[in-house]
Amino acid sequence: MDIRYICRVNENGEILLPKEIQEKLGYGRIGVELVKGQMKLKKSNPDFTVTWTPSRNKRGDT
Repeated sequence: MDIRYICRVNENGEILLPKEIQEKLGYGRIGVELVKGQMKLKKSNPDFTVTWTPSRNKRGDT
C-alpha cells in the first residue's frame, strides 16, 4: 500500500517534509527519485566521505 503526502516547497526551493516522514527517514542524505510525476524518497549512502582535520600552524604564528 502506498502512503501519499502533499508536501510544500518554500521560497528557497526546499521541500518541507511532514514530521512523520522526517521521523521515518531520520537524518543524513536522502535519495530523491522521480517516477511518472511522483517523487520517491529513500535513505541514501554517500558516494564518498571526506574527513577534514584542520592543521595547526607549527611556527606558532596566528
